[in-house]
Amino acid sequence: MESIRRSDVFKKNKNIAGKLLTAAGFVLLGIVIWTVISKVESTREKDVITLNMWDLPTTNIANPRVRADRAVHLRFLESHPDVRVAQTRGIRVEGPARESAFYMAMAGGTAPDLFAINMRSIGSYIDQGFVIPLDKFIATWPEAQDRIADAVRPAVSRTYIDENGKAGTHIYALPTSYYVMGFYYRKALFQEAGLPIDGCPPELWSWDTLWEYGKKLTFPQEGHFGLTVPRGLIAGWMWMPFVWQADGDIVRQYGEDPDTGDLIPLPKLGAPESAWITPDGLDLRKVKHVWQAVYDEPGGVEALEFYKKLTWAPWTRCNSHRCRGQNVCYDITPEMFETGVAKCPLCGEEVPIETLKTRKTLYMGILFLDPTDIEGPFLREKRIGMMMWSAGGINVAWSNVEPDEIGLMPCPAGPRGTRANNYNASLWGISSQLKDPEKIKAAWEYIRFQASDEAEKIRVETMVEAGRGRYVDPELLGKYGFEEFAKYVPKTWGATYRQLKLYGRVEPYAPNYLNVQTAELEVPLEAVFIDPKTDPAEVLKASATKVNNTIFREIPADEMNRKRRIAYVVAGGIGVVAIFVVFMLAKSVKGLVEAAATRKRMGLKFSQTSVFAAWAFMVPA
Repeated sequence: MESIRRSDVFKKNKNIAGKLLTAAGFVLLGIVIWTVISKVESTREKDVITLNMWDLPTTNIANPRVRADRAVHLRFLESHPDVRVAQTRGIRVEGPARESAFYMAMAGGTAPDLFAINMRSIGSYIDQGFVIPLDKFIATWPEAQDRIADAVRPAVSRTYIDENGKAGTHIYALPTSYYVMGFYYRKALFQEAGLPIDGCPPELWSWDTLWEYGKKLTFPQEGHFGLTVPRGLIAGWMWMPFVWQADGDIVRQYGEDPDTGDLIPLPKLGAPESAWITPDGLDLRKVKHVWQAVYDEPGGVEALEFYKKLTWAPWTRCNSHRCRGQNVCYDITPEMFETGVAKCPLCGEEVPIETLKTRKTLYMGILFLDPTDIEGPFLREKRIGMMMWSAGGINVAWSNVEPDEIGLMPCPAGPRGTRANNYNASLWGISSQLKDPEKIKAAWEYIRFQASDEAEKIRVETMVEAGRGRYVDPELLGKYGFEEFAKYVPKTWGATYRQLKLYGRVEPYAPNYLNVQTAELEVPLEAVFIDPKTDPAEVLKASATKVNNTIFREIPADEMNRKRRIAYVVAGGIGVVAIFVVFMLAKSVKGLVEAAATRKRMGLKFSQTSVFAAWAFMVPA
């Protein structure tokens, strides 16, 4: 009798649980429906245009740069009361693959209405039709052309031939701020090493000088090193200026001769029409354009040889009575290894190389390499002498470094005196999925304001008010009435910043270049970092060949059709297997339900309510 009462209570509890579960499911469904309706209604507010964006400036205004960006955003909203900016967010992907979230959003039709674009991605965005041309808007605001630096113009533009056979140019994105790459150095370590506290004079700053400075700053026993460069997925980004300085390039664009298949380098954007016509009369504007990785050419090999030197080249510090205290460092040449004796070029003292090994004063390279920490050693531990990094916007340097402690130099000249550094920009574009003319116009107004003098002035004022005036470009301080603060900006910072803009080059903007810069360039660089026997020419050749045969290769139509047929067969086979599995599962479930129906203690009513609950939860998904 007792067991029967327990069974009744058990069935009653299961029925109550099933009802509660079903009710919860329908509540969830109601919330989803209400949210959708509310969102639709909110976009229909009278005379208010809603723009969807992903990354709005945060409300955390402790960081002066974030505070400045937010001030610009709020000023736009104040001056455009008919525009509302709503923050939306698709699937978040953390780490180096975070940009893949944008591609998923475009594929799913949920991309933001306007967005910032990295230079390395602009080529893919344009070629895949993610952004619309801004020509008609730029025509109404001529100042926009002044915002596009000559170095950046090829990245944001595409040449086309109109119906009359004349060449024209579409512009797809507008820069709102620029970034340059320079050499930061720690003044205290320079002073201790006997190096000029104001940095190397620009006319003397070269690869050779960088190597000499690096040796003087490196004391392995004390954990001090001359230079740090990043490893991993951003290693290729930092190596790129060295390739340029060696008169090389990372990628190059070609026109393909339709008859011979030969690749002909394309002229620069803005070149005269005659430059686009080959001696054979081929119009390069009308042929297929392709990109090729060329970092395996002599310039790239020379740049990787220099990285190898920075990592593995042997040297020592003279400890003779004459040189002691002068920080005299010299290379151990192949001839010295052959004779087994190291000789100081200044005092002439000779020391057996085996003695240097015993004393642990035979050093290899000047680099501090840490794949997990990019900026940390330089900023936090104060044991790295130099690091190459970027600064930009209105700033001449990071606002989290102290001008009294940190100096700034340009990037060094290459072996033949070529000067080059990375010149990047924050680009803004409008989504091609945006079809409402009023929204498109409002999106342009937002981009235009971000690039305007008014926005630039707000940023400068905000930085000055936050006590960060000495980090601001002195030219902008003078432009907006803060001449008194310009004298607090270190002269070397201002001079270096101007020089960096003079020699700046944009990073490659070829379609899919992001994969080249991250996954592919990491391989040859890492090979040099971990193995002194690595042949730079060999690993670069293998890497560039792989890039050209995969990332930059356009699959022929017949090969693509063959692969599609194979894919259809495979998909069909998977479909047949899936149907069979579903049939077997259904058969099994049917048997379970029939068995459950014959057993009163299984609680059939609970089973029915569970089915309703399951559907209530699946419908929102």
